[in-house]
Amino acid sequence: MNEHAIDDLLSTALYSWYTAVARWMPGSLEATKACADCHHALTAVIEPEEWPHELVDNLAAALSEVVRQVAESILEEEPGDPEIGASLAQAIVMARFVRHRADIVDVLEQCIPPRRAAFLELELDLAQLG
Repeated sequence: MNEHAIDDLLSTALYSWYTAVARWMPGSLEATKACADCHHALTAVIEPEEWPHELVDNLAAALSEVVRQVAESILEEEPGDPEIGASLAQAIVMARFVRHRADIVDVLEQCIPPRRAAFLELELDLAQLG
């Protein structure tokens, strides 16, 4: 798989995730404790505990899918040890993924805090009425 194809695959996955973040609305006081998979996959780019777990989990899943697809492509082009192919794919994708750090953080910072604040304000208003 060539570099442009990998970049396109990653960009498509990130665009879908950015859209999900832009549409996210809190339904309750969400847990921010990241699971081990999210923490391991994303700490090079974000602090997973700072953001809603469902969004962090979706980002980790999207990243994992890109790695899987790149690994499959590597093994199709050069059959060999699947573990080596997976490790190589992980390294290639992560090297590109970290380049998107500023955009990922910007989308999170622009979308999440205002929605959390609005949710908390509504909850306080409802509590005062009740």
